[in-house]
Amino acid sequence: FFNAKSVKIIEESMLDPEKKVFVTYTRNLGYTKVMSVVERVEYRSAGPGLTVARRSAWIDSQVFGFSRAIRAFGVDRFKKNCNQMVCTIRNI
Repeated sequence: FFNAKSVKIIEESMLDPEKKVFVTYTRNLGYTKVMSVVERVEYRSAGPGLTVARRSAWIDSQVFGFSRAIRAFGVDRFKKNCNQMVCTIRNI
């Protein structure tokens, strides 16, 4: 579809020391008309030495006639990447 070896992204981080919550937002800066992805991860304590990460994403496309297929591809890719990440963390 297009040949992009890398796409620039930006990450914003917010820390709430009172609630002990750390939230990150990551979004792509390039190819946003083809596919725009915003990922939100909320990190919370789950007890001594444990952290829970709640991950969500919003995926959109503005390509006329293909936006639904591109969004479906993005959601599928996001799920696969999350599964790989979870398996990697379990093996650490």
